[in-house]
Amino acid sequence: FSHSARTAVAPSPVDRGKQISPVQRAADMFRQVTSLLLFSNAALALQVVPMKHTAAAAPATRGRFELVSAAPSSALSRCAPVRLAVGELNRPSTVGEAKDAFQKAYGRPVGPMSQSFVSEMLSSITLAMASPNFQYTRVFAFGFQALCDNFLNGVGEDEKANLKESLCKAVGLDVKQIDADAETLKEQASAGTEEDLLASDEFKSIAEQRLFKYSYPFGAGMLSLMPLVDVEPSEESITRWTAAVGLRPERLIKDWRFFENAIEKLAEVRQMMMEMQAAAKRKEASKLKAEAERAAAEAAEAESEAEA
Repeated sequence: FSHSARTAVAPSPVDRGKQISPVQRAADMFRQVTSLLLFSNAALALQVVPMKHTAAAAPATRGRFELVSAAPSSALSRCAPVRLAVGELNRPSTVGEAKDAFQKAYGRPVGPMSQSFVSEMLSSITLAMASPNFQYTRVFAFGFQALCDNFLNGVGEDEKANLKESLCKAVGLDVKQIDADAETLKEQASAGTEEDLLASDEFKSIAEQRLFKYSYPFGAGMLSLMPLVDVEPSEESITRWTAAVGLRPERLIKDWRFFENAIEKLAEVRQMMMEMQAAAKRKEASKLKAEAERAAAEAAEAESEAEA
């Protein structure tokens, strides 16, 4: 890890001397897990992954994305990418601009369980979009959706939707387009086989670019699509899938390992928080019961004295 990643999970000398509550400790662990997963992706976000073929790439236009729309015929043909000119989006030039835009859209401080995820998503996506070879795809949309579903699972549905919409606004994406494209790709993958998906026009359109900017949401989309076609993520399956889109497998293999480790640790943290919350409620209930029993005893004693 970089120095930033290591210091992100190490307590400061001041923190070491403090008494931290179990709930705060669990929240800190949650932030550390998301930081570990996403720091490496933000650091690598400016890398360009060369393709394994020489097909001509579509000209890149800074500040303009080509969204993929679906044709309404069969499940496989619905995967055909139709390029739609969507004009200039509110695309941030810097990570600072993205964070300012997020705060303006969200309107209040982010909760401690979501801070690291929001910050690193803004950083990694903004840096990826800075590349002239970045192109929005349905796979990116599906991965964006999957990341939000996994790492914002600990907040309420309304709060998750608000955070997700604010993230989209901050990086110049349309949350409704993200939802629609993710759902379309999910339906297409679920209705076919691995061979159908890898041979689809959606995947072919990615492979046709001479240079394609890899991003963590894109990688998460690839990994999240695999179970829908009965494929277990592994080095072998990742190598097969990246070959289908003309990418080298090393980056996705690395992200897969991070992703699996982070999801496992997040589940442990959530379980620990649930247990601590239950223990806190039991303690509070016991305290209230003791107070009620003491009050009843005092009332009985007062009645006895009054009768006497």
